[in-house]
Amino acid sequence: MSVSLAAVLAESAVRRPNHPAIALGPRKVTYAELWVRARQYAAVLRDHGIGAGDKVALLLSNTPDFPMAYFGVLALGAVVVPIHSLLRAGEIEHILRDSGVKLLVFSRWRKPTRDGRRSSARTRVARRCR
Repeated sequence: MSVSLAAVLAESAVRRPNHPAIALGPRKVTYAELWVRARQYAAVLRDHGIGAGDKVALLLSNTPDFPMAYFGVLALGAVVVPIHSLLRAGEIEHILRDSGVKLLVFSRWRKPTRDGRRSSARTRVARRCR
């Protein structure tokens, strides 16, 4: 019998709910919070017709949102196709066509902050690829 990574996260959320699962600077996300957010992503993906075996591309920056979406995909029994956010449009298009993904999840970017850095928006947009 094999155990999915989503099941391991669910168990960790029960056993260690208040322990940090993710830390990015001052932002900390506990195992319980990560599991709740992953299930929220899973619900949205399910509403977009994603189910077991479907491929979902994630074009997200390296923030806590990536593992939340990642585990959301896995919770549905779907397959994650990660795409690096610094790839060029042609490279991304090739990956999307070659992998046969059903849906692309990506982040929109906000304007630069006062210190010149960009921060990702919280809104996630999903688009059908087929």
